[in-house]
Amino acid sequence: MKRYIGLLLLLLALSSCDALEARRLNAEAAASRAKAVEISAAYDGKARVIEAKTAEKLAEQEIYEENLEARQAAATHDFMLRQLELERRAARRSNDLALLAIIGTPLVLVGGVAAYLVWQAHQRRQYQRRAALYVQIRQLLRRGQLRPMAQCDIEAVLNSVVPLEWYITAPATVVELPSSAP
Repeated sequence: MKRYIGLLLLLLALSSCDALEARRLNAEAAASRAKAVEISAAYDGKARVIEAKTAEKLAEQEIYEENLEARQAAATHDFMLRQLELERRAARRSNDLALLAIIGTPLVLVGGVAAYLVWQAHQRRQYQRRAALYVQIRQLLRRGQLRPMAQCDIEAVLNSVVPLEWYITAPATVVELPSSAP
């Protein structure tokens, strides 16, 4: 029985060693679990912070994209309004030009005819003035009351470049002719 008691004591000693070892291992396991929980909590905290930051960034990106879309829509709307305004102005100008062409063509024709008639009357007066002046120069030359004149001198007097009085030698009656200026 001693033998059995020794074995029991040995077994008890071994079991107490195993129990101590088991307690130590359990304590280490508990410490490891606590450390794992701590690491997991820290990781979860960081993960949650990262998730929160990511969600915040995504929200900011979404807001930015919505604002960008809103600005693009507003710019497109403004562009379309400007295009419509430009088209409206172009149509108005086109209508104004068409109306001007309808009204202005007869006015231009009447103005052209009137200008031609005024020019023709002016030419006729100029011709009559030159003819009367030429007759007067010939008469004064025949009477000898003018210095000798070359054809270019006569043309200068007829074109009112030089007054006739420059060539008169003796006092004579010079008929006042209408001027060419209106």
